[in-house]
Amino acid sequence: MTTLGETLDLATRPIVEDGDPSLPIGIVGAGAIVRDAHLPAYRAAGWDVRAIHDIDAEAAEATATAAGIPHVSPSLDDLLERVDVEVIDVAVPAAAAATVVTAALESGHHVL
Repeated sequence: MTTLGETLDLATRPIVEDGDPSLPIGIVGAGAIVRDAHLPAYRAAGWDVRAIHDIDAEAAEATATAAGIPHVSPSLDDLLERVDVEVIDVAVPAAAAATVVTAALESGHHVL
């Protein structure tokens, strides 16, 4: 476990270069934080949200409709298999985050 001030040795690199915020995003989670914070921020930055998944399919559908997200993925695997999504925004409860982040990274996606 790291402590405050320690540096983690992570293989990270910026994914947005030359000020181009156009990487296509898939979101896992369709709750209030996504509706009220993530989606407005992505819209303001010009980021392209292509798909969304939530264990509550009705919430995912409602959020997609309200935000103009073109695809609702019925499963996490479906979202991670989409060739038109490069970045996965993980907006799930903490208890589920590690599983989602691990799956997203193992599938080769960038993760927010």
